[in-house]
Amino acid sequence: MAESIELEDVPTPLVARLRRSRDVHDLDLEQYRAEHSPRSARERPGSECSGPVRRSIVLSASAVAVNVDPADGRSLVWKHAVCGLLVFFNCWGINLSFGVFQEYYVNWLTPSLLQSRVVLIGSVQLALMFILAIPVGRAFDSGWCRAILIPGAVLMCVSQFLLSACQKWWELFLVQGIMMGIGMGMVFMTATLCLTTYFKNNIGIAMFIGSAGSSIGGIVYAYVARQLLRHANFRVTCLAMGGIMLGTMIPPCVVFKLFPGRASLPTKIVFWNTVKQLEPTFIIMLVGMFLTFIGLYCGFYFVST
Repeated sequence: MAESIELEDVPTPLVARLRRSRDVHDLDLEQYRAEHSPRSARERPGSECSGPVRRSIVLSASAVAVNVDPADGRSLVWKHAVCGLLVFFNCWGINLSFGVFQEYYVNWLTPSLLQSRVVLIGSVQLALMFILAIPVGRAFDSGWCRAILIPGAVLMCVSQFLLSACQKWWELFLVQGIMMGIGMGMVFMTATLCLTTYFKNNIGIAMFIGSAGSSIGGIVYAYVARQLLRHANFRVTCLAMGGIMLGTMIPPCVVFKLFPGRASLPTKIVFWNTVKQLEPTFIIMLVGMFLTFIGLYCGFYFVST
């Protein structure tokens, strides 16, 4: 049973519902969840709240969170949408501009290397951004939003500045592929999950604003890289892109935080039990998306060459 929550700590709409009851102390929590929650806590995979629930005003954190409607239209909410745009701007802009760097690596920086080895840098970077969704998502559910976002942003900026000193393939792979990929995975997944918690009715508009950043970033970073690599040098290009990244990642690190009233998940989720409950059509969709993403971004890397 979760820890007790005083009525003063419970969100106002929930307090009003509780006070309308004749006897708050005799409130049946199980009946309350069945009437007001979209899904009973006993049906959730890995939930430890199954079985009889004693009559009390002890409300679990999940029971409070599902009844808190995100405040669409408030300034803090739309600040998160704009900061989501900046996160997409950096994560996708850097990756979509890798084709410009690949052309430079193959023709100038490391001409002796095969193009297949060079493209491995960008491929690993993109793969890490998505693979980290599993551990980052679980950590986000535990309440570690800023603890993941800020170190990830720092890692992204540091790796971009360090890239200016790289000359060999293994240095490029370590900094631009591994370090940058891990930082992008930490930032991108955390920002996406945090953004969805602030919207209920306008989630489509919020995701549209955030997704627009990927297109803008792909244009800006690719243009900056191409022009500076032609008219300056590799070091200046990396430092300039690092400055853009540093300036645009400060607002997300300041603004992003967990939605007020959203509870963490203290229970241990059994992964395979959750997978068994997935519908076959949903699994087929996941397989189709996996096959689609295999070759989706190849053109972005090779179009420059």
